[in-house]
Amino acid sequence: MKKVERSWALVTGASSGIGEEICYELARKKINIILAGRNQEEINRVKNNILKINSVETDIFLGDLTEDGECERLIKNMGARYHLQFLFNNAGFGLYGPFMERPLEENLKLIDLNIKALTSLTYLCAHHMKAHGKSSYITNISSIAAFFTVPYFGVYSGTKKYVKDFSESIEYEFKNTNIHVCTVYPGPTATNFFKTAHMIPNTIGEKFLMSAKKVARETIKATLKNKRNTFINFGNKVLVLYSFIPNTILIPLGGYVMKLGSRYKKYSAIIDNKKQISNKQNHTSRMEK
Repeated sequence: MKKVERSWALVTGASSGIGEEICYELARKKINIILAGRNQEEINRVKNNILKINSVETDIFLGDLTEDGECERLIKNMGARYHLQFLFNNAGFGLYGPFMERPLEENLKLIDLNIKALTSLTYLCAHHMKAHGKSSYITNISSIAAFFTVPYFGVYSGTKKYVKDFSESIEYEFKNTNIHVCTVYPGPTATNFFKTAHMIPNTIGEKFLMSAKKVARETIKATLKNKRNTFINFGNKVLVLYSFIPNTILIPLGGYVMKLGSRYKKYSAIIDNKKQISNKQNHTSRMEK
């Protein structure tokens, strides 16, 4: 492993979950960090925690990577200040439930972040890395779901299949360059993912959750060891073997397993809950006046 202390890493989705823990692991390796996210309060919290671990340098990018031009703005601004040697494409989310129940806009937003933003940042950052010529690393966070076709989770698992195929393809294309590409396949992880996906793990599902800290630790280890891919824990490696079962069996089985370990919030219930919260806030505001 080449010396990486005081080099610069860009981490997307850095305000919570796996992205947050990746930042802490990088700080322990004395790697400087650019934290990219939308929530300024949470990003500042993570930044302050980083400084408690190590006196590395940090910078912040606030923006929604699904918006037109934001990926370009991120790489243009940060690439002008630093030689980026690490890119951790971690930002992403999922939606669980019947495809037709969710508004089209939500599904397209998922695709924009999980696929479009990841592809854009990889492209832009790879050009930047080739230009400065230093040993560089692009790590894309996929999912164990990339190996399966999962009912009620089709858009998400489809985006992670894309991340898998895209990352493995460019890893081959970049093999004679200064850029190494690693793909990470976590299983269910204890983060805000489930809340965003409108999933509610039950007691069975909770038993299979791994910690974001473990995922981050294994991600950094695989990246620095120039691994092409890594499966977080041995169980996920074994699970992939079952992906070769015919889909006529695997798809119904996948749907059964998802229902066994979790349930989803109906979209109508989510909207009603948001309305109730909004009404309470409006009522409180009127009372204060």
